[in-house]
Amino acid sequence: PQDQAVTTNQAGYAIVGMASVAAAVLGAPISTLLIVFELPADYRLTIAVMIGTTIANLILQQLGHRSFFHWQLKMRGVSINYDRNELLLHSHSIEPLISQQYGLEAPDHSLQQGSQTLMASPHYVLLLVDDNGAFSGSVRSKVLMTELLRSGQNTALQEIASPRDVCVLPNASLQTVLAMMSKHDMNYLPVVKDLQTYQLVGIVYQVDVLDYMNHSLVEED
Repeated sequence: PQDQAVTTNQAGYAIVGMASVAAAVLGAPISTLLIVFELPADYRLTIAVMIGTTIANLILQQLGHRSFFHWQLKMRGVSINYDRNELLLHSHSIEPLISQQYGLEAPDHSLQQGSQTLMASPHYVLLLVDDNGAFSGSVRSKVLMTELLRSGQNTALQEIASPRDVCVLPNASLQTVLAMMSKHDMNYLPVVKDLQTYQLVGIVYQVDVLDYMNHSLVEED
C-alpha cells in the first residue's frame, strides 16, 4: 500500500507538471484542465492541475508572451496581436507608392544651381546622385533657401544634405517608412535599390502613404 501511494503520488505530480507545461506552451489552460478532468475524473488532481496551470501561465505572461507559439511568431517578426490599422501598416509595402516627382542634382553642385533646378520644376525636394547613379543625400527647398542666405550660393549641396542612410528599400513596410519619417522629421524618403550600391529608385511621400492607408481601409469596409 505504501509503495502504491508513492507511485500514485509520483503519477499525480507527473500529470500536474505535464499539464502545466502544456497549458503554458499551447496557451490553452482551460482546455488542458478539462482534458485532465475527463481522464481520471479526480477532483483533487484537477484542483492541483488548476493551480499548476495558473502559475505556469502567470509566469509566461510575466515574460511577455501569451504562449510558446506566440513567442515563435514574434521571433520571426510575425504578430497576430495587430489591430486592423497596424496589420495594414505591417503587411503593405511602399512599392506601388514610389514616385519620380523630385528634382535631381549632383552632390558637388552649388546651392545656387540647386535653387535654379527647384525653381524650374514643380518639386520641393532635391535628390543628390553621383555619376554612377548612387544616391548620396537629399535637400528640401526650405533648407536650401535658408542655407543659401546664410552660407552663400557657392556652398556645395552635399554640405547641407540629409545623411545618405536616411532612405528606404522598395519592399519596406508602411510602418517602417512612417516611423523613419517621424524619427527624422521628414515628409518624404528617398528609395534605393539596395544598401550596397544605393542606386536611386525614386521617392515616397508621406501624403501618398496616408492617402493609400485611407483608401485601403475604406475598401475593406
